[in-house]
Amino acid sequence: MKNNSSYKHSNKSRKRNKKINRWIRVTIIVFIAVILSTVVLKSVDTMSLGTNKDTTVDNKDNVNVIRDDQKELAENNITINESDNVDNTSGNEEKLEDNQIVYLPLEADNNATDAREVQSRLTEWNYQREDNEKVAYLTFDDGPSEYVTDEILDVLKEKDVKATFFVLGSMVDKNDYAKKALKRIVKEGHAIGNHGYCHRYDVLYPGNVVNVDSFMADMKKSEDAMKEVLGDSFSTSVIRFPGGHGSWDTSAIDPVLQEKGYSYIDWNTLNGDAESQGLSSEQLLGRLKETVSDLEGNNDVIVVLMHDTDEKQSTAQYLSNAIDYLRSQGYEFKTLK
Repeated sequence: MKNNSSYKHSNKSRKRNKKINRWIRVTIIVFIAVILSTVVLKSVDTMSLGTNKDTTVDNKDNVNVIRDDQKELAENNITINESDNVDNTSGNEEKLEDNQIVYLPLEADNNATDAREVQSRLTEWNYQREDNEKVAYLTFDDGPSEYVTDEILDVLKEKDVKATFFVLGSMVDKNDYAKKALKRIVKEGHAIGNHGYCHRYDVLYPGNVVNVDSFMADMKKSEDAMKEVLGDSFSTSVIRFPGGHGSWDTSAIDPVLQEKGYSYIDWNTLNGDAESQGLSSEQLLGRLKETVSDLEGNNDVIVVLMHDTDEKQSTAQYLSNAIDYLRSQGYEFKTLK
């Protein structure tokens, strides 16, 4: 029995020691795990710190890059905006100039003569002034055109001369070049007369007799076309009959024109650009001198008929010499309003 008890006691001791050893091993493993975990965590923190530091530096660099990009973009935007502003300013200035187009009335224009006075002289064939001063009225029909009107305006500007343009409304409606030329005529101080819209003799003068309704409607249509370009404040009471007043039976319309305050202007001299096609500038100047000489002794007041359509290139070429010639004859230049 004694040996059996010792065996049982010894067996219990082994089991107890085995449990203790197991507990010790577990404890050691846990301890080691804790230490390893701590080391790993510290390593991770250290690595994170380094990474964060690098990231901070990178972010700082990125911020600087972004700021530089934004600065460059802002500068570019400023440049673009400034360029836009220049373009807009140019456009605004042009619009402002258009808005400032003012057609001076007779009373405010030192270069202008009352057209009624000149109409009276033309209808009475009385071109001799009491003061013996000599005045020339340069007139241009059938424009404005795409090229020649500007060329004529260039010469007039160079010579410091003002002229009267009898405008066709259909030419104004033709293209933007004509519209710009019309604006330039006004801006540079020239006078505008109304030459109607259609320039069709069969419509205006059937049977060589003026159709009052057709004629007045045609004049209104032409003035409306000019108003579209120059503004509603524009108006002119000076007209020129297509083909001339004296070419038709005007007995029905004359009292209507007088009642409405219109003046009609014909001419007493010309350069011949409507008489023959393809005349040279020398031939045009010769024709002008001839018609002026024909009035010798009754030529203080002359109204020169010319045209500013694109087919009249030689008129633009002769104009400078024509002005020099008329000045040499003692003429000064005025407009008709």
